[in-house]
Amino acid sequence: MLTAPEIPRRFVRFLQDLNGTDSIATGKRERVELLGLRAGSTAIDVGCGLGDDARALARVVGRAGRVVGLDASSALLQRARALTGAEGEDVDYVLGDAHRLPFEAGMFDAARTERTLQHLGDPAQAVRELARVTRPGGVVMATEPDWGTLALPGEPRALVHALLAAAEARIRNAWIGRELPALFRDADISEAAVTAEAVVVGEFDAVRAVLDLPAVIAEVRERERPGVRELLVQLEHDCRAGRAVVAMLLFTVTGRVA
Repeated sequence: MLTAPEIPRRFVRFLQDLNGTDSIATGKRERVELLGLRAGSTAIDVGCGLGDDARALARVVGRAGRVVGLDASSALLQRARALTGAEGEDVDYVLGDAHRLPFEAGMFDAARTERTLQHLGDPAQAVRELARVTRPGGVVMATEPDWGTLALPGEPRALVHALLAAAEARIRNAWIGRELPALFRDADISEAAVTAEAVVVGEFDAVRAVLDLPAVIAEVRERERPGVRELLVQLEHDCRAGRAVVAMLLFTVTGRVA
């Protein structure tokens, strides 16, 4: 079992590996533009993690604006503050709960969250909170994966399906990507636009991080499915040889507060 200090370090590595993939990095830049921010705007990034997106927002709004990065992990916020200080952007980092944002209604021009709702106990409440703290006419954005679309190569197919099912079962809200439009409508966020992009990961270290392979392997082995080791050895070989990728759909919904 991991000790408390080890858990943040492993998660930091996971975030760095994932955010460093080409498809994720490109999508992030495009989504920042969709928020419609300009110099002097205010924005909040809920579930900010290492602060990569919050710093990108801060570069847009400048010193005249304000960006808040909120996360439930003090360890991640500590790392985010260190990175922000080194890079020179101005971000206010706040420890808080996405279900109960510690801000008054209508404080921000834009509110966003990315790959956070999949882990929450009540994602619908979190979306309502995003809408609440955004001014009328302001933009709300949520980006989430859909683990039901995860594609993994390999043989035998029955074993691949078992790995996919184990990976999906580890996510609290595994189908949250396809559920975002309904959450936005229920929160009275209008003009919702839906896009989907394929996140493609070809580097085996990133594949290991995305799927949390040690935990997934343990779960599949408990079901007494033979051949797991051989499958993963082949997957690693194929990834390093440029013969295999892992892919999943990432949904983004953008709308305006009435």
